[in-house]
Amino acid sequence: MMRLRLGSDYPFVFLAKRFTPICPLCISEAPYIRQQWQFLSQQACERHGCKLVHHCPECQSRLEYQTTGSISQCECGFELRNSPVEDAPVAALLVARWLSGNDSKPLGLLKAEMTLSERYGFLLWYVNRYGDIENISFESFVEYCSCWPRVMQEELDELVNKADLIRIKDWKKTFFNEVFGALLKDCRQLPSRQLERNSVLTQVLAYFTKLMATLPSSRKGNLGDVLLSPLEVSTLLSCTTDEVYRLYEFGEIKAAIRPRMHTKIASHESAFTLRSVIETKLTRMCSENDGLSVYLPEW
Repeated sequence: MMRLRLGSDYPFVFLAKRFTPICPLCISEAPYIRQQWQFLSQQACERHGCKLVHHCPECQSRLEYQTTGSISQCECGFELRNSPVEDAPVAALLVARWLSGNDSKPLGLLKAEMTLSERYGFLLWYVNRYGDIENISFESFVEYCSCWPRVMQEELDELVNKADLIRIKDWKKTFFNEVFGALLKDCRQLPSRQLERNSVLTQVLAYFTKLMATLPSSRKGNLGDVLLSPLEVSTLLSCTTDEVYRLYEFGEIKAAIRPRMHTKIASHESAFTLRSVIETKLTRMCSENDGLSVYLPEW
């Protein structure tokens, strides 16, 4: 993430490396580059409802004001404010207005009060999981948002069922990432792991909390016994990895492996059961300073 004006965080991967499109109508009003045009996630002008122009209509050169030094005129002499204007596709315009922060309407079933940083974070999570950063399908993204969070819950159900069918190890020896891949890693910073600022992590936690209520501990084992690394645990608990180690030392979360003498569990080593992590989460206390969770052992 990178931080620009007004304190908002933007994913660096969305920043266009060279070429920057323009809106001819905006250039006619005031010849300067708008910040949002420099992001790959912006393909429509949210003010005028038109497509952004990527090429000079006269010579077909890609617009690259960083090299030419000219914002309103192409190297061939064409005045870019005279470029033909086309209506933007509905989905691209919806997303552009949503990402501008000027439209208070929620996108699909996402909560309305998302900050600009959270909106970019959610789009980044979606693109990393389902799309292509260089060719974002706004239609697919809008459709996904209209089914949120049911669509993700159904996907997680499918992953659980698939793991149960193909696993060759006992649940108690199965790693969380063998079932769910990079689910927790991908939603760790969107832009924060504070639940109130991370819609994805909030729904992931709700899913596992509900699931654990239907899967009591048993000798045979079940999904509640899959093993998480300290880094994965810190994501679910919205705390630091140091806090995870302290919880382990006080017996608040259970490890299925015993580290060697005078060593601690590595941050990438899968050791803690999903069930104990969710049970610990239900006893959380949140810090007023940073919104992260603080866990107090019994004294």
